[in-house]
Amino acid sequence: MYRAFIQIPYGPSFLNSNSSEGENLKPGIPKAGHPGAAAPASPSRFGATARSWLGNLLVFVAFLGLLSIKVIYNAGLSIPVAMLISIVVGIAAIWTGMFGRHLAMTGRKQRAVLASRAASLDPRAPVLYLRSFADDEKVAEAHQVNGFIQLSTEEEQFAKVFRRIGPFVAIGRPREKLPTLGATRFYAGDDEWRTKVDDLLSTARLVILRLSPTEGLLWELKEVVSRVEPNRLLLFLPNNYKYEPLKSLGEQWLPKPLPNLPGRRTAIGTLRGIVRFRADWSSEFVPARFSWLRVSLRSPISPHLQLMLRPVFNQLGVPWSKPRVGTLSIIFILMAFFAVITVLRIH
Repeated sequence: MYRAFIQIPYGPSFLNSNSSEGENLKPGIPKAGHPGAAAPASPSRFGATARSWLGNLLVFVAFLGLLSIKVIYNAGLSIPVAMLISIVVGIAAIWTGMFGRHLAMTGRKQRAVLASRAASLDPRAPVLYLRSFADDEKVAEAHQVNGFIQLSTEEEQFAKVFRRIGPFVAIGRPREKLPTLGATRFYAGDDEWRTKVDDLLSTARLVILRLSPTEGLLWELKEVVSRVEPNRLLLFLPNNYKYEPLKSLGEQWLPKPLPNLPGRRTAIGTLRGIVRFRADWSSEFVPARFSWLRVSLRSPISPHLQLMLRPVFNQLGVPWSKPRVGTLSIIFILMAFFAVITVLRIH
């Protein structure tokens, strides 16, 4: 279910909306007396950076530990002894790697808290991201290689693209200790969140609603349709839900039916595609688009999402640029080139 907990409203009117004469509210600290409004504590910059580096170092040590298992078997030890040492080293490496992964993720989230303070000063109209809290579990964890290596989360990659339009903001999960990586989280009490969401819907340059079969979606979608112009709304279609139930749910409030999906199924991450709207509420499905020239290990989704969103950028009058060719793509091309040269020389 969608619930709104908003911490730092954008724009001068929002910045002063929780203040009264005689109060001196610090940026990012919600007004006291609202249940569930407690925002994550602000960490120190040094501590957040230290946790990230230490976590990454432990992950690297764990990786070396796993590699050392092969060396143990080649050390001339008896098989039982080699097996025992390998098991001990393997368990230690896995534990170290998982702890390092947790430490690195915590540091990254603490740095995100610090970055949100600066983001709140961005004068541009925000990009509001609405979704079910349950979907955070699907897009909040970093993609992994061998369970350890930390790459960007899916929501971080959404933020990377949409911050070209405006500050990428979302509703914070109540009482969470640290925010999910990606959008800047906002927090507020139970008695004021609907008003704040309405304000944000009125001022947001773009509203993104990730469809899900939840009751909270009905209220969110109803409010969005009544307060947002069609060209300021995008629907994210996740690939972990069947589309027809989502289509029927959305059409309860949308003025016109949602488009049918093509037979060919494509996806990037958990995103199957995007629905954008014209001025008369007629809709267009923008399928997930993958480009072999823009393969990135660090951000495997954002360059392809940027390609998909070109018509949206044009519609909003925001400059759009083609994502650069990925380093992995260049490596693959060079490997293919040398493989062809090798084959030609042999023949």
